[in-house]
Amino acid sequence: MSAFQDFGPLSERRRAERQQIKRKRLMIAGATTSVVLVLAVVGVVVQYKANGLSDSGDSDGSSASGGSASKRAFHTSSAIQVMCSSTDYESACQSSLKKFVNESSKPKDLVRAAVSALVDEVGKAFNKSDSIKSDDPSVKDAIGICKEMHRYAVNDLARVLSTIDAHHLDQLPEQVHELKNWLSAVAASQQTCIEGFPEGDLKSKMQTAMTSAKQITSNALAIVGKMSSFLSLLHVSGFHRRLLEAEPVEPAYHEDGAPSWVSDSDRRILLRKATKQLTPNVTVAKDGSGDFTTISDALAKIPKNYDGRYVIHVKEGVYEETVLVDNNMVNVTLYGDGSRKTVVTGSKNFIDGVKTFNTATFAAVADGFVAIAMGFQNTAGAAKHQAVALRVQSDRAIFLNCRMEGRRSRYSTAAPGEKGSPSSSLSSSSKFPEYELPSVTWGVIQGRKERLVSRVIISDYLKSLGIAPDELADLELPSSVDVMRERVDFLTRLGLSVDDLNAYPLLLACSVRKNMIPVLGYLEKLGVPRPRLGEFVRAYPQVLHASVVVELAPVVKFLRGLDVERSDIPYVLQRYPELLGFKPEGTMSTSVGYLVSIGLWPRDIGPMVTQYPFFLGMRVGTTIKPLVEFLVSLGLPKRILAKMLEKRPYILGYDLEETVKPNVDALLSFGVRRESLPSVIAQFPQILGLPLKAKLSTQQYFFNLKLKIDPDGFTRAMEKMPQIVSLHQNVMLKPIEFLRGRGIPDEDVANMVVKCPQLLACRVELMKNSYYFFKSEMKQPVQELFEFPEYFTYSLESRIKPRYQRLANKGIRCTLDWFLNCSDQRFEERLRGDYIEADAPGPSFVMGGKLEMPRSHLVSDKEEDESDEEVLYRRTISL
Repeated sequence: MSAFQDFGPLSERRRAERQQIKRKRLMIAGATTSVVLVLAVVGVVVQYKANGLSDSGDSDGSSASGGSASKRAFHTSSAIQVMCSSTDYESACQSSLKKFVNESSKPKDLVRAAVSALVDEVGKAFNKSDSIKSDDPSVKDAIGICKEMHRYAVNDLARVLSTIDAHHLDQLPEQVHELKNWLSAVAASQQTCIEGFPEGDLKSKMQTAMTSAKQITSNALAIVGKMSSFLSLLHVSGFHRRLLEAEPVEPAYHEDGAPSWVSDSDRRILLRKATKQLTPNVTVAKDGSGDFTTISDALAKIPKNYDGRYVIHVKEGVYEETVLVDNNMVNVTLYGDGSRKTVVTGSKNFIDGVKTFNTATFAAVADGFVAIAMGFQNTAGAAKHQAVALRVQSDRAIFLNCRMEGRRSRYSTAAPGEKGSPSSSLSSSSKFPEYELPSVTWGVIQGRKERLVSRVIISDYLKSLGIAPDELADLELPSSVDVMRERVDFLTRLGLSVDDLNAYPLLLACSVRKNMIPVLGYLEKLGVPRPRLGEFVRAYPQVLHASVVVELAPVVKFLRGLDVERSDIPYVLQRYPELLGFKPEGTMSTSVGYLVSIGLWPRDIGPMVTQYPFFLGMRVGTTIKPLVEFLVSLGLPKRILAKMLEKRPYILGYDLEETVKPNVDALLSFGVRRESLPSVIAQFPQILGLPLKAKLSTQQYFFNLKLKIDPDGFTRAMEKMPQIVSLHQNVMLKPIEFLRGRGIPDEDVANMVVKCPQLLACRVELMKNSYYFFKSEMKQPVQELFEFPEYFTYSLESRIKPRYQRLANKGIRCTLDWFLNCSDQRFEERLRGDYIEADAPGPSFVMGGKLEMPRSHLVSDKEEDESDEEVLYRRTISL
């Protein structure tokens, strides 16, 4: 087959699918994969007139001449019924065709009408995207993709119609391969447009808008595919019963393996042993020795309406650029100095906010594109999810001795015959270490009677153990009771009981050699301790049905791609073994992608998974997104919410309707101001998942009874320190009793707590030391503590003593607020001052928030230019 055996995925796919000639391709070969997808675009409004249907060059399928109008109308109606009988949406087919045919229509007009109906319907559907207005960058990108595909679609649909117009009716079956390839692109384009939109109302609207277009697309494909059949049924001249099931003519291939559409000049180029015999029009060299230094610049200078093949030599080098061979750059050849020497590389990826369609390092759209001895890369890495190296939408494109570098991954959809680069595969042992392999040989039992007898014996054996075999009735059981006995023994040695087998009897359908030993061996290799394997299977028995290579290894690879430490993998799987039942490209990747979109860093996802892996199994649309949107609606900035989820991912497990919303309502009903909700939640996110109403009632009663603080004071204290709803009452009483023991009246103690609720969490030993220093060394009046109870929250050794001693040395007497409630820099500025500024009233202290001073005085100059959101964000991080 000569050199054409090395065309790579493009030619391999053509041979695997009956050597179809022209097809729209989307070749995706990323840092995570090399992949070929068939992709095309549709969406064009064509002005179509009914009187343009007739073609004098075609023979009519009814009487060749004459006939009344009513007779012709009858035949047209009957023909539509025959054509639409093979479609999935017969009613839509008939109604759409009737718009484009009339009484004088001929058989070929009916075929053309099927495509015209598609043009009309798809144009309407794609126009929906033009009416969408949004400032969301992801929505704008989706609209751009739809428009780009709409532009490509004009050429495709024009080709379909021109092909029908250019051929006589009896020649059309020979063009079925071409027509089906272009029409198949319609369905792919619709789905690509839809998938570009983020989850939500806009995506649902686009899906609804595309519904009718999808139906007409399916109908057009069915009509074109069965063209010979329905023309034969209509008794059209030249179509006989023998053609009813005949397949369309397949494209021809030359003896050397080149498709027939490859010109003789191109064949001579491709069959040469060295590309040195090519004469380039221009040369690209990264070192400046050529005509251009980038491929994109060379392509941009291709003369308009250039006649012939335009050859560009790309010298050795790594070209970091995004290249697009647009559809007006036809018959371009790029040849390099070797697939490992001339490399085009990029790193665009989905995680960084680029739609998958637009992540391609190199995109070939123009027809007749040829690449020889070139390499294409996307270096984004597996953690960046979808990242495309090469996208091909070109008809009659050839890739010879090219290399698409990347690691095959869970996000790939490999095309048949694809030559992907080697991937790291996880090998599994054929023996489960230190477990005894089954020694029973399967017997070959002949006859239905013997199989029935064996089933009865096995059922009796299971019943004797207390296992109900009812759920195994529809499954194929082993050929002998000895094999079943081995399965039961193996599972019981693993630590499973009869109750466990009754809870999931399908475990007994698993083969010891083919299922149990490979799976358990793989889990142990990952690090799951052997004594825990029984518990693992008990928690998720379906794991024994899984394939190690096809199902388990991709999940583990996905977790590693999220930067979950290898040593944490067994811990994650033991906490949430059901992870092994998810497909990485489904719920898990969607959840991760959404969290990244709201502000979480991809590198933070791994620790989140280790801490709370359950969010990987949550659906974005029904669980994660509604919770996030509700919290944002309360006034919580997304940056703070992202930081909360990073540190406490278990928040995602709180039920929105059953827990979160009732708790928010409870806070409001107890007097928490709505504007304070973001601060309360940011300081203590766990408050969303507590049985809050009962706790608030208990603590409010305690504050009123023991601390002499009224409900309003309790609410103000809780706004400053929401953690008090979970503090044990004995813990809170100790600092209160200490203060009362110092002779401070109950009313003043209550005011101190409302002003600084952090007192309730202070250790009495530390309070005692600070109080004695205050009395013995500072010799300040106790009234100072009433005014500034935050004194007890500062460290005696690191702040109070050093600062007071410096003040004493200078002979300065001041309030506690003046020398404690400021940064080190501000304190030094005050010491260097020539005068003592007047004391200002004490600050309004909110834990995790900003210390607000009267007359707009700020605690430090650093905060002067910060917004409230920025300060809340910084304070939340410090917590």
